[in-house]
Amino acid sequence: MKLQPIVVVPFASEIHGKEYYVAILDIISRYLSKYRIELHSSIVTDVDDAEKIGKKYSQFLPVAIALTGGTSKLIDSFVDGGGYERLIIFAHSEHNSLASAISSRNKAERKGVISLIYHCSDITSSICINVIDRMIRVARAVAYIIGLKVGVIADKAVKEDVEETFESKFRASIVVKTIDEFLGDIEMVSKDEVDKVVEKIAKSLKIESSTLYLDKIAKLYLALRRFIDNEKLHAVTIDCFPFIMKSGITPCISLALFNEEGIAAGCEADLPSLLGLVLARIITGRSGWIANIVDAISDKLYLAHCTIALDIVKNLNVVQHFETGKPYALVGEYIGDTVTLVSIDRDFTTAAIATGRVVASGNLGLAVCRTQMMLELDYVVDLLPNIAPNNHHVVLYGDRRKELIEALYLLGLDVVEYKDMVI
Repeated sequence: MKLQPIVVVPFASEIHGKEYYVAILDIISRYLSKYRIELHSSIVTDVDDAEKIGKKYSQFLPVAIALTGGTSKLIDSFVDGGGYERLIIFAHSEHNSLASAISSRNKAERKGVISLIYHCSDITSSICINVIDRMIRVARAVAYIIGLKVGVIADKAVKEDVEETFESKFRASIVVKTIDEFLGDIEMVSKDEVDKVVEKIAKSLKIESSTLYLDKIAKLYLALRRFIDNEKLHAVTIDCFPFIMKSGITPCISLALFNEEGIAAGCEADLPSLLGLVLARIITGRSGWIANIVDAISDKLYLAHCTIALDIVKNLNVVQHFETGKPYALVGEYIGDTVTLVSIDRDFTTAAIATGRVVASGNLGLAVCRTQMMLELDYVVDLLPNIAPNNHHVVLYGDRRKELIEALYLLGLDVVEYKDMVI
C-alpha cells in the first residue's frame, strides 16, 4: 500500500519542566508504537531547531504534539520550515497544551495550512487511546490520497476537467487508457494464465468453474491486473457501459475482486466515488460500496448498484446485468447494520454525509440494479435528490462520520450532513 510518510514531532516549552513533558511523551509514544510511523527522535524546544526539522520532513504529513503550553511559536516555525499544506496537532488538557494547539492551528490556517486538532482530557485513559487511533486512521487516509496514482479506462484518450481537477487538488496522477486499447490488452492474455484465475473466481463466488463467460471475465481481470501493476496504480476505475457494449461482458466481478483485495476499483469512471472508495478502505479496513439513490420516501432511502465487494456481502449470487442483460452482475446482502454514506461533487469541493440503519438488502424486488439496500434515517429524505452532490454515494461500514468529516476537511473539502440540510 502506497502511503505518504507520516511523522510525529513532539514540542515542549522548557518552562514546564523536562521531567513532566518527557513522561507525557513516553505515554503517547507507547500508544503510537503499534502504528509503525516515524516519531522524531527528540523533543523540539528551540525555534531554530523547529525550522530545520520542518525542512527535514517537508515531504511528510506532519503530526505535531503539543506536550506543553508555550509551543505555538515552535510549531509555527516547524510549519514554515516544511512548507506544509496541512497539519495535524495533538494536545491534552494539562499545562496549557490545548491552548497552544489552538494558537498553532490559528497561525497555520492564517497561512493557508489546513489544520486539525485532536485532544483528550486524560492522557492515560482508554478514551485517549481511541482518539489517537482515530487520528492515525484519518492521517493515513489523507496520506494515502495525496499523490495517488489512478487508472481511468474510458472512451477518451485525454484527461478532461474532472481528471485535471483531481490531479491538482490531491497532487495525484491520472493514467488514461482507452476502452479499445484495453480490449486489445484483454486479447493478449494467454490461456495458461486464464485457467488459474477462472478457478479463483469460481471459488470466490461459489460457482462452477464451467459457468459461461468465466474465461472472458478472467482475461478481463488479468488485463486489469497488468494495467495496475505496469503503471503502479493505487486505484482504478472503468467507464462501464461503453465497455459492456463493446466487450459483451461487465467488469462487475473483476471490480468486486480488486476491492476485496484492497485495491479501490470503481464504476463508471467516477473519480469522486473512487475517492470515497479509497477513504472507505483506509478508514474502515473494509471495502466501500458505490450505489445510486433510486428512491427517497419519508425516512427511507433506497440504494442500488450492479456490483459489490466480496468482503462486505453475504449470500452472494451471480446474475445477469440489469440494464443490458450481459454477464454478470452481483447481488447479495450487506453484512452491516449501520452505514455511513458519502457523496462528493465533481469539483472535489463539497461532500455530503449521512448515517442510516440497514432495514433490508439484497434482491428487494425493485426494477433497478441488482444489489439493493433500504436504509432508514432519522429524518425525512424526500429533498435528497435536490441536494445530493453526486448521483453516486459510497457506503461505508459503520458510523464513520467523525473520520470522514476530518479526512475530507484535511483534503480541502467542505463537508455537510444531510440532516442539517433537510431539517
